[in-house]
Amino acid sequence: MAFPQISQKNCWSKKAQIEVTFNWIYVLIAGAVILLFFALIIVQQKSQSEENLASDVIRIMSSILSGAGISENTKNTIDTSGIADYTLYFSCDEGVGEVGVAGKGSPVQNAIDPIFAPAEIKTAKLITWSLPFKFPYKVMDLLMVTSLNTEYVVVGDGSFADEFVENTKNFTVKRVNNLDEVNSGVFYQIRVVDVDGKIYRGQLSLSGLGSSLADDKVTAISFVSPQQVIYYQKNGNQWEALHSTPIQLLSFSAENDPAKYAAIFAGNDQLYECNMGKVMKRLEFVSSIYSGKSAEMEEYHNLLQNKVRNSVCADQISGSVRVPLNQALTTHTTNIHRCLSLGYNTCVSSILDSATAIANLNNNLESNNCITLY
Repeated sequence: MAFPQISQKNCWSKKAQIEVTFNWIYVLIAGAVILLFFALIIVQQKSQSEENLASDVIRIMSSILSGAGISENTKNTIDTSGIADYTLYFSCDEGVGEVGVAGKGSPVQNAIDPIFAPAEIKTAKLITWSLPFKFPYKVMDLLMVTSLNTEYVVVGDGSFADEFVENTKNFTVKRVNNLDEVNSGVFYQIRVVDVDGKIYRGQLSLSGLGSSLADDKVTAISFVSPQQVIYYQKNGNQWEALHSTPIQLLSFSAENDPAKYAAIFAGNDQLYECNMGKVMKRLEFVSSIYSGKSAEMEEYHNLLQNKVRNSVCADQISGSVRVPLNQALTTHTTNIHRCLSLGYNTCVSSILDSATAIANLNNNLESNNCITLY
């Protein structure tokens, strides 16, 4: 039986075809690996660049906020169009504030300067406003931070509502009778400022407010009393209180009260109380300085005892009045220590009483042409 003859030429031809096919496969695999390698490098470089940019943004923003915080009674509008795609966040926990870019970079922490801002801001125009906080003497400047695409909706009547609208003319503020008048579609977030406590009493429903916004982007602050507030957040079609007990404001000013404004611009109860804790620590340091000054005032009047001693001045500082200045300062310092140890919202009323006593004594010193404490 004869077998067909396979030519050596055909055998080599098929072998060459197979080798060429495998060579192309190797080339494709190698090319894909090389492309994947460079793609990974590009992704890593892009991610690293974004991280570096976010870190630079936060450092610059921190410097801007620090500068704004030491300029008393100053409002600034800052162009942030270059970072309009980034979301800035503000947090505060156990006395340490944090400013960062959401999901990127390293945040900047600050345990000294209080910043009262929404939990998040995403904007091309940032607004800062500093107000001096006195209790009763100057303690520090409180810095409020917000944006042009954050709308503040004022509901209610009275002198404080008028004052707030007047003082925030370069902000995005709208005064309404009910929330149906608000168009939420063009804003990043909305804060309702309920100056009459209608939300607290169940007299101000959400209506259609914020139907196009996430729940955490529609918040409210309701004044239970002129010095007490509760924070709310939208939960579906109704308001949800963020805490059960009203927060007592550390208010001492009749007009342009920085504690009230700080409460309005703080994103929630935690941000407000944590940052006010920083204010309390500063108040403790400042009070110790004034206690030293009061002791020097007492020494000065004692030196005058054998000369032309002014008994009225001496009595106000350390003499026969029911609560002299030295004692009032000691009580004030004790109250501050107590608040720092027990928590901000536990003893505000006692601090208000001791601050009022110091203010009255200082006024008496001034009216009698004595050296004043501040």
